[in-house]
Amino acid sequence: EEEEEGVLPTMLVGEADKDIPTIDATRRLAIVNCEWQHIRACDLYAVLRSFAPKGGSLERVTVYPSDFGLERMAVENKFGPLSAFQKDESKKAKISSAKKVSGDDGDEGEAADNEQMRQYERDRLRYYYAIAEFDCVKTAMGVYHECDGIEYERSSFKLDLRYVPDDQTFEGRQVRDSATDIPADYEAPEFQVKALQHSNVKLSWDDDDPARRK
Repeated sequence: EEEEEGVLPTMLVGEADKDIPTIDATRRLAIVNCEWQHIRACDLYAVLRSFAPKGGSLERVTVYPSDFGLERMAVENKFGPLSAFQKDESKKAKISSAKKVSGDDGDEGEAADNEQMRQYERDRLRYYYAIAEFDCVKTAMGVYHECDGIEYERSSFKLDLRYVPDDQTFEGRQVRDSATDIPADYEAPEFQVKALQHSNVKLSWDDDDPARRK
C-alpha cells in the first residue's frame, strides 16, 4: 500500500478496498486486476468487442506494465519472489508470544505464511494494466455497463474497468502486447485465480508461460 503507482493514477490501480475517484465517461477504458500470466491483449479484445453496442467498435487493446509491477519484477528477476517469503517480524513476535502463553504450538505460523502467499499472488494482479480504445464515448459507456464486474469465463476473477481521463497519456511506456483484431485460430484461455478462491495457494512465479507451452 505504500508503493507509489507512478504514471497510472490511483483511480486506475484497482484497489477495491479504497475509495476510487469518479470521472466523466471517456472513450478509453482501463482494465485492472487481471490474471496477467494467462490474460493477453487479444483475450480482452475478444471479450470487450463482443459487448460493443451496434455501430460501435473497439479499436485497440494495449497491455502495459505498471510502475509497481516493473519494480517488483526487477527485484524478482534478480532475487526471486522475495515478497512471498518476507516475514512480518512484528506478526511473528505476536504469534510466538501467544504460543508461549497458551502452550499451544498451533498452526498460526503456517496460516500467516499462507496469507503472505495469497497476498503475493494478489499483488501479481497489479503488475500490468490494459487500455482499451473505442471509437467514441458512447461505445465505451456501453461496454463499461455490460462488462464491469462480470466474471471472465470460469476464472473466478471479475473484469475491473475504469474510465481513463482524456489527458492521460501512455507515450513512452513499455508495451507488453497489443491487439487490434482476433486471430483466426483464437481460443480463450482456461484457468482459475486460486488466490481469490482458496486459503492455500501455489506460488505461480516459476510456472511455465501458458502461451509458450501451447
